[in-house]
Amino acid sequence: MRDALQPSVTIVSLQGSCADGPRFDQGQSVDQGVLSLRIRTLACAIAIVVTACGPPTPGPVVQRLVDEYAPGLPIGERLPLATRGHYKLGIAAYQGYAASNFNGPDGVDDLVILMDPTPGDGIDEKIPAYATIAGVKLTVTSPDIVSRVDARIRAAMGAPRIACYRDGFGQKVETRFWPAEHGRGVLLVISNALPAAEVTFGAHAVSPEHVKFESCV
Repeated sequence: MRDALQPSVTIVSLQGSCADGPRFDQGQSVDQGVLSLRIRTLACAIAIVVTACGPPTPGPVVQRLVDEYAPGLPIGERLPLATRGHYKLGIAAYQGYAASNFNGPDGVDDLVILMDPTPGDGIDEKIPAYATIAGVKLTVTSPDIVSRVDARIRAAMGAPRIACYRDGFGQKVETRFWPAEHGRGVLLVISNALPAAEVTFGAHAVSPEHVKFESCV
């Protein structure tokens, strides 16, 4: 386990500083700081369910979906050099690589390539050459895009397992998980606290050991 999941019930201690308290930058308002912390909390939660167990891969069905959205990212393998140049990647703290100028099918954007091992948050942070792709995460910025992404995944994998819980701020979070191979699959996380949702390929389902599930109604 590498970081901290901060929903409503249990905090899991992991490497890195997702478990740290709120950190507001100079000149940042309290509201901006709280939103930043919420975004950071969700990013850490996603990183846990993806990289907690590492390989093996989630299988060919999940990989085909990755190839449709962001070609050249083989989960379980090293990041190809051609892919690195194509997406103009930077380091994403506690996650891996990121391409903020990415725009993909169905309107998804903000590509994050989750790596194992993950980087820290240093200015000169490096990802070792032997690191492998643990998962692929995309931002979904509107209900219409959520619907399109959901429909594409359902067409390939059927109906998801849907569960809800409240995060550390009391906001309801809905998760939709499509299981694939080796306990991994596709995870769509929709939080009322954020202006966007996230879909992660190669994730594990959110565990009831870490959150207290409740009705989604």
